Amino acid sequence: MTQSICQILSAGVLTPSASAGKPEWGGMLRYVADLQRRCLHPPSPPFCRPWLEIGPGYCYGPACGHFDLVHEVLDLVAESPAIARDQMLNLLELQRADGLIPFVWMGENPARTWLPANLPMAERLAKALPYPPLWPVAVEACLAMRSDDELLAKAYAALCRQLAWFDTNRQLPDGGYYYADIFGDGRWESGMDQSCRFAEPLLQPSACVDATSHVFWCRRFAAAWARRLGHDAGPHEEALARLRTYIQQAFFCAETNWFHDRWTVNDPPQRHLFFEGIWPMVVGAASPAQADAALRVNLLNPDRFLTAHPIATVARSDPAFELRLWRGATWNSMTLWAVEGSLAYGNRSGARELLEKALDSTAVQFARTRTVWEFYHPLGGNPEDVVRKPGRAQIGPCRDYLGHNPLSAMARIWKGLA
Repeated sequence: MTQSICQILSAGVLTPSASAGKPEWGGMLRYVADLQRRCLHPPSPPFCRPWLEIGPGYCYGPACGHFDLVHEVLDLVAESPAIARDQMLNLLELQRADGLIPFVWMGENPARTWLPANLPMAERLAKALPYPPLWPVAVEACLAMRSDDELLAKAYAALCRQLAWFDTNRQLPDGGYYYADIFGDGRWESGMDQSCRFAEPLLQPSACVDATSHVFWCRRFAAAWARRLGHDAGPHEEALARLRTYIQQAFFCAETNWFHDRWTVNDPPQRHLFFEGIWPMVVGAASPAQADAALRVNLLNPDRFLTAHPIATVARSDPAFELRLWRGATWNSMTLWAVEGSLAYGNRSGARELLEKALDSTAVQFARTRTVWEFYHPLGGNPEDVVRKPGRAQIGPCRDYLGHNPLSAMARIWKGLA
C-alpha cells in the first residue's frame, strides 16, 4: 500500500502533536509549537492575513516563503488548518504577472548586503528569484483536512501560471528543465546554496534532476486539480507522460542505482551521490525497479544516505561529502521528502526508520542546546561543528530555525506508520 504524507497527516488530526511520538520527543515538539506561535505575525504589507516567518533565529530574517513555508504548513496543518490556509493564500496572492512566486524579505536586516537598504517592497518582489515549486503539496495538505473550493480554484490557476513560467524560462529543447544555479552566478534557484553539484559552471544549460522532477510533480497536481474542478486534464496528463519517460531515461544510472543531473549521469568523474537524486521517487516519476534499487542500495544504506541523523545531503561514502551546508549536512525537511519518496513506493518500514532516527537525533541536540537548528551533523555530532558558508559572519547553522524543521509532522507520520 502506498500513502502520501498528506494522507497520513489528515488521518491523524485528533492526536496532539506533543503526544504524537516518543516521550523524549515531547519537550522538543512543545518547543516547536511555541516557536510557531512566535513566528506568526499580524497582517502587514504585502500580506493581508497573519504571516509566518521562517524562524526568529534566521540570520537574514525576518523572511517569509521559499520552500520553508511549505514545511511550516505541513507541520501545523493538522492542529491549525485556518493558519495553514492563510499562509497558502498569502503565498498565492504574491504571484507576479509573469507567474513567479517570490520569497519575501520583511523589514530591514543589515546582514542582507545583497539587497539595498530601504528597498521598497514592490522592488523586493520584482527582484526575487524563483525557488523549488513545492507549494502544491502544502495546498493539498490543506485540502485533505477540509474541502475548500476557493483555495482549490486559486491554487490551480496559480499553478498553471507558474508552469507556464517554467515552460517559457527554464525548459530545454529536449524536454528537461533546469535551475539557474548551473551558471555559477549566485542564483540559487534550487534552494541548495553552494551545492557541489554546481561547483563547475556550465556554459550551456542542461537538465537538472530536481527541477525536472519538481515540474513533473506540479503537473501531477495540476492534472488532479483540473479533474476536481471539472476542467480538461488532458494537456497535463500528456506532459506527465512525456516527463515520466524523460526522467526515467535521462537521469537514472544503472551503475550507481541513483538519479543524477543530465550532464553528469554518463560522466563518472562528475557523477556523485547527491541527495537531489531522491526527487524522482518523491514525485512518483521513477519506475518501480529504479525506485527499489535507489532506496535499497543508496537511500536506506547506512554507508550512504542513512546516516546517524538522516539524510546526509551527500552520501557519506562519496568523496564530495563534507560537514557543510548542502554538501553533507542533514536538513530535517529533506528527510521528510525522503520519507515521501519511500512511501510513494510502498516502503513504510524505511520511511519509519528515517523519521525515527532523525527525530531521535534532533531530540538529543534539543536536550543539549534547547533549540532547533537550521541543519544538523549527519554523523550524530553537534550542529555547531557543521559549517554554513565560508567567509560569512554566520559560521554554523542558525538557531530557532522553523522552516526546515517540520518535526510535528514527522512525529505524526511516524506514529501513523506504526
